[in-house]
Amino acid sequence: MNTDLDDVPEGESDLESLAEKLATLSQGEAPTKFRARSPFEANEVDWATNAWIHSLAEVQEWLNLDGTLEPAAGAAETLETLFSMLGVSASRECFGIEEGHARLTDIGIGHLDVRLDTAIGYKITFSESLDEGSSLGEATRAWDDAWEDTVVVGPEAARTAVHAKVDTWQIYMFKDRAKVDGLELNPSYQRGVVWSDKESCELIDSVLRGIPLPSIILNQRAGDETLEIVDGKQRLTAILRFIGGHPDALKFVKRMEEEAGVDATLFDTNYRKWRAAVKKQRGLTTEDERFLPFAYRLPKVSGDKDPLQPLAGKYYCDMKEDIVQIEGRGETVRRLFELPMTSYKLSVILYSDTDIHQIHKVFGLYNRQGKKLNATEVRNAIYHHLHLTKLLLLLSGDSSDSNTLAPYLEAGHLDLRAIPDMLEAMNVAGGRFNRTKITSWVAAFMLHRLENKPSNPICPGSTSLIEGLMLAVADKKPHPMRNEKACEQFAKDLQKGATLLQDLRNMNAFAAGFTGDKHGVKWEDLPAVTAWLACTLAAMTGISANETVKAAVAETTRRTERLTKQQARSQWGFIARVTFELLQAMSVNLDELGPLLEKRFGHSCLTVLEARREQPRS
Repeated sequence: MNTDLDDVPEGESDLESLAEKLATLSQGEAPTKFRARSPFEANEVDWATNAWIHSLAEVQEWLNLDGTLEPAAGAAETLETLFSMLGVSASRECFGIEEGHARLTDIGIGHLDVRLDTAIGYKITFSESLDEGSSLGEATRAWDDAWEDTVVVGPEAARTAVHAKVDTWQIYMFKDRAKVDGLELNPSYQRGVVWSDKESCELIDSVLRGIPLPSIILNQRAGDETLEIVDGKQRLTAILRFIGGHPDALKFVKRMEEEAGVDATLFDTNYRKWRAAVKKQRGLTTEDERFLPFAYRLPKVSGDKDPLQPLAGKYYCDMKEDIVQIEGRGETVRRLFELPMTSYKLSVILYSDTDIHQIHKVFGLYNRQGKKLNATEVRNAIYHHLHLTKLLLLLSGDSSDSNTLAPYLEAGHLDLRAIPDMLEAMNVAGGRFNRTKITSWVAAFMLHRLENKPSNPICPGSTSLIEGLMLAVADKKPHPMRNEKACEQFAKDLQKGATLLQDLRNMNAFAAGFTGDKHGVKWEDLPAVTAWLACTLAAMTGISANETVKAAVAETTRRTERLTKQQARSQWGFIARVTFELLQAMSVNLDELGPLLEKRFGHSCLTVLEARREQPRS
């Protein structure tokens, strides 16, 4: 029977909200791989009996669970399975059974509510993709990618205080901070400067017209006065370049004065003359290489009556005393960019000492508002202070500044091109730190110690697995990866594994079907991670490429069935099973490898993989 939600006992009013969310997920078009569903309304969710569990099971595919809910198995078993798949260690605290009827506790309601919110967010992503003209298959892939980049945190994170404030700053405040190295424009987790001079000029055009810009998001870590640019790097870089205030440009100006005798005062007073002198002395290519100023250009749509016409073609130093209209009032360009009296301000969101999970929540909300940061970009931002995070950026080739990221690496002891070259040869997609993600995934399989529950081992998705490793390293408890020597040794191990994989790949040892591409050229992420993991473990015991190893690997990968299900549990089963098969094919002595891993990393990943290898093949 149906139950009027007005009759739900006091203390369970959140069930009405859950019912609305379940109903929302039951309706509308769904990804291609979903089974047929029966839509229902919120008032049809029956909390008085166990029928609500069937409603939940009806929409379970939207929740992207690691397994399948089978209500026929009984309420207790079904709910224990649910909350276990949601990563709740004490699943029996989430529900109770009264006279055969299952009721959610406040804890259970909280965990389920978080997952439903996330699911609805990605259902909206799926629907918007269809609305924008994507095919059902393309929208399904977008939905898959959204879940892949998600770390779902529990309701306890929502109760954590956010240390943030919203403020407005004049432009000069950013310039003054940058001048004294109080503004970190290039944190290791940020992508490089990608705006062209044209795009930078369009930004300056907006400022000169008094048009508000999106918020600049800053982060201040405990005990550090330097502010990191979380979002707004391209905008601030354009502004600082234009007014001659970028730190890199100022260092170059100083060097030109010391080494070539070019008068530094000309840089601020007559940039054209300074530029000509530098070009004569040293040969200057393009200004953007040194973050030097660029001239203002009017947009093509502007006419002769455009109020900014007098500024066209000028550098900042040439227009300082020109008048622009800001909020209906005339003020000099210099006042706009350099003085505190200007009425033009930039919105700033400043975070400080904020709980790690709450930062994830904030980033997630910001993503939905248009800023499409992926999980690796978020993780790089949050954990960039760790040796391991910086090392993974360096090893993957997504950053090449070894002096800044890993100054402890001994020169000549590591080939920093080995891994990027391997990933490039395998045509692993670049951009958006995807190669850092692949490198981090392999690292997490090797380094992260997971609890092994015999009956139901936890199988976190790639994002949650990597997140778990970073949390463990960041924790106050000792961890090998907080030690520079251990990081260097790990880097050598990954490099040896990459070299072995590349050698075998050059010998055509991997069957084309195994890679996910019929020609064996472009590798999908899952086989790439599996092969690299196995090769790294094998290389640690001294295995190298030869004809015998090639033949064994070829036969193993030829027999390997492709994975059809992309749920985390299935992925774990594939990686664990195929890794052991490859190690066996390469005649790796596991009795020797296990203790070596224990000694080097504090635990053996073989134990973790063994507990998860007997997962379904498809």
